[in-house]
Order: sequence, then structure tokens, then C-alpha cells
Amino acid sequence: MRGVIHSGPNQVEVIDRPDPTPGPGQAVVDMRISGLCASDLHQVRGEPRGERQVIRGHEPCGVVSAVGEGVTHVSPGDRVTLYHYQSCGRCQRCREGNWMWCREIRAFGWHVDGGHADRVLTDARNCMKLPEELTFEDGAFIACGAGTTWSALRKIRPCGEDIVQVIGLGPLGLVGVAFCKAFGATVVAIGRRVARLQAAYDLGADMVIDIDDCDAPAKALKQVYPDGADKAYETSGNAEGQRQMLAALRRGGSAVCVGLGSREPAINLGRIAGAQCTLHGSFVMNASEYEHLTRFMLRHEIELKPLVTHRYGIEQAQEAYDMARQGDCAKVVFEWKD
Repeated sequence: MRGVIHSGPNQVEVIDRPDPTPGPGQAVVDMRISGLCASDLHQVRGEPRGERQVIRGHEPCGVVSAVGEGVTHVSPGDRVTLYHYQSCGRCQRCREGNWMWCREIRAFGWHVDGGHADRVLTDARNCMKLPEELTFEDGAFIACGAGTTWSALRKIRPCGEDIVQVIGLGPLGLVGVAFCKAFGATVVAIGRRVARLQAAYDLGADMVIDIDDCDAPAKALKQVYPDGADKAYETSGNAEGQRQMLAALRRGGSAVCVGLGSREPAINLGRIAGAQCTLHGSFVMNASEYEHLTRFMLRHEIELKPLVTHRYGIEQAQEAYDMARQGDCAKVVFEWKD
């Protein structure tokens, strides 16, 4: 099979690896869609580490092609998305569904071979059956971006009474726009790049602020909504974006941050205390939330497939990574035909 590995600074390479065979409790999934995430780009910025490079990618979705001994909940032919953290399954954190906090985690694309390959070997319990009404593109989003967004927004619970600012309009932020609109909120989308700004409009954002045309997004937001936003979803990981988020948040408001791009100090705790704001951090979706998320998407007829702006075959790996890096796109994916 073919797979994509990190071969040098901002460089990837397609290599051949033996086809995987499932052992007890495992499954092999043939890829149909595998998304490119911003964290994939972060991983390949520097020099490769270690002697054996893992195959990249942690947003896999496809069809089960083989299962090992003892596997009963999925069968060959099942459409599945993969929860991208494998874990021990025994500890308290695993029993809570927080597989990503297990001390024995093995993340696709970091510790074990991931989804930028023709097929993936996985613990079978990581296979989440994909409802027929959802596309493989939806499943790839759920594996990371949509799952992360769902988990984050559940912490601040947007509703029809809220003005919600979404900061950063990469795939995470765009999914946030779609979900917040489904919750009934008024959405102010804040970001840059033509394709992403247009996608926010297409998803129903009530106001879109281009940061390249605006020195102070918080001021622009308050010109339309003088009291500020009730809630915020911060995905940019940019220190200035985080400062603007707090500046635009009303007294008593709440925000959730998932952006990991910057380590520069940005949050003024005095501002949070004085305005009695609530700030949440959020990582990835608890495994037990999967069915809640899929029911939400089906109930509100949310389609994430239109957010895919660029599709590549696995043999075009470098071109795909370069497109995702330059940023004038929404979602970049690898695609396999049936």
C-alpha cells in the first residue's frame, strides 16, 4: 500500500508499505477520504524524527475490509470513521470516554500509521459506524475537526439568544459557523482569505470580518453589536486573535479556545475577572459524544462536504500539503475512488 511520510522540512514523500493484517481486536479500513489538518502541517515543519517515519494523517474515513478475531461490532463493508486516539480501554479515563488522556495513547499520524494511506490498521473499537445519510467527507471531519468543534461548543452551549464570535476561519472555525447557526445563534465570523470568508457567508454567518481590512475586529463587532458577543469560539491559536476575542466579549460572557498555534501570552486575567467572563479550554471530542454529534448533524441536515475545496490522490501528497499550507482554501483532502 501507499502512504505519506515526513521526509524533510515542509516535505512529504509517498512510500510503499506492506498491506496490514488485523490481529485480535483489530480491523483494517480502506480509505475513501482522509483530511489534512493544520496539525499535520505543524508536524512536518522541521526535520523528521526517529528512524521509522509513521504515515501521517488523523482524519480517516473509509470502509472496513478485514477484521481480526473477536471483532463483532463491525464487519467488512461497514462505512466507518475512526476516533483518532487509540488507548488501553481499561483505565478510568478510557472508561469515561476520554481516550485522548489515556497514558497509553497511540495517536494516528503521531505514534502509529495514520490515514494518509490506502488503508489503516486500527483497534476495532476505534471504528465508529457512519450513518448512511452522512458522506465520507462528513466522517473525515468528524474524526477531528467536527468532533473537536462539537466538544468545544458543548462547553459554552450557544443558543438562539446568543451572538457568537468565531475567530479563525480554517476548517475548525467554518464547522463552528455551521454548528452555531444550527444552534440558532447569530454568528460573527472573523478571519482572512477569500475562500474562507466566502465559505463563512455561504454557511450563513450574519457578519463576516476580514482581519486584513480591519485593525481591530473587536471594535468592528461592537459597532454592530454594542454590548459585544455573548460567546466566542477561538480556533486561530493566534495571540492577537485571543486578545481581540476577549475585547469583544460582553461582561459575563463565555468563550472556548481550541487554537494551539501560539505560545505567546495573550490572556489578561484581570479582564476576565473584572468582566466576570468564563474561559474554557477544549481539546478533542470525548469518544462517547460521537452518537450525539451524528444525531445533531442529521437532525439539522448539516452537510460538511461543501467545505472541501481541494481533492488530491495520494500520489499528489506534496501538492496537497503545499495547498493546505498556503491557506487560500477551506478543506484539503485525499480521496480514493470506490
